[in-house]
Amino acid sequence: MNLYLKIIIIFVFLASSFGCNKKTSFENLNTINIGASSITNLSEIIEEIEYVLIEKPNVPINQIDKFFILNDGYLIADTYGNSVVLKFDMLGNFINQIGNYGEGPEEYLQIADVDLFNDYVIFLSADKLLTYSIDGKYLHSEMLDFRPYRFLHSDSSHYLFFIPESMAIELKNKQNDGVLFSYNKGSKESENLIKSIFPKTFNFMGEKNNLFKNDKEILFSTSFCDTIYAIENGNIAEKYALNFGKSQINLSTLYGLDIHQMVSKINSSAFDESAIHIPHLFQNKNFLITAFRKNKKFDFLIYDKKTDRPYLTSKLKNDLDQGPDIGIIKGIDDDYLYAFREPEEFDENQFSKLISADLANPDRKEVFWVLSKYKLKK
Repeated sequence: MNLYLKIIIIFVFLASSFGCNKKTSFENLNTINIGASSITNLSEIIEEIEYVLIEKPNVPINQIDKFFILNDGYLIADTYGNSVVLKFDMLGNFINQIGNYGEGPEEYLQIADVDLFNDYVIFLSADKLLTYSIDGKYLHSEMLDFRPYRFLHSDSSHYLFFIPESMAIELKNKQNDGVLFSYNKGSKESENLIKSIFPKTFNFMGEKNNLFKNDKEILFSTSFCDTIYAIENGNIAEKYALNFGKSQINLSTLYGLDIHQMVSKINSSAFDESAIHIPHLFQNKNFLITAFRKNKKFDFLIYDKKTDRPYLTSKLKNDLDQGPDIGIIKGIDDDYLYAFREPEEFDENQFSKLISADLANPDRKEVFWVLSKYKLKK
């Protein structure tokens, strides 16, 4: 199944629990005018494309929800389908699984979210945080008296927890007057960083990468919110405003709807031209990345901070090797943008060339994904 189609299906299915958004004032914000994007050759921002064939592991895995770049390989997490986190080397060979499913003290029943802090892999499983070494060894766990939806290990003594406004009150415990909290690991006290985002709550949850740390700055946003917040040294501010122009969604038409009514409405033809921000936040010094849904399709924004120019992956044409255009973006570092495609998205000739070039792995097992590494122009 095509990865774009998978994401659209997941988007519809997940619209069943939580909510967020307000109409943003664009004052004192860096406004990104999405409508200013145009059809452009990929070579304008990318020098070359490298491909890594990711082998099918001997562990059931459904999709890529989280992706982390290591010094010697990659971590791939499937939190939605099979609750597994897997390590691969730089050539795409499967190395090991992190953690194990089960009811034991060192195991988890599900993975809500994953983060990588220094050389530690941290799972959020309901109201428990489990920490593992990069080679999969269990180290320790800690219990929470509430149940976050997403999290990030912000520094050595704090976590950031995202708790959607419409989460059941019994799961929030004392965290019931905000959506983003800084949690002190020592005192176990929480500080409310962001209270209500939207004037009213509505039923939606679809965030996967709505917290991202780059150096000292952390980015945060929520689905339907046209603002991206920046957090640094405990201070939080509105940093970017996404201006979709005539496609800006009128959220007032969604307030008060039950889950089924809302899903039906946002998937109706009346909303085809409305752009819905679904944060997939990544950034380095020069580029900011996020995503949105329009015309029932998923698109990524690549914003060049230097030139103040927005690029959409749907309008970036691969003039470098005539292969597929940019797929599902899952990461960025100082040098590369990382995206995934399924093998069948390459034509037979293109994929044969990838297999032939994979000389370091003559005994390669079945290829599960193709990781595309786009070398960024400085």
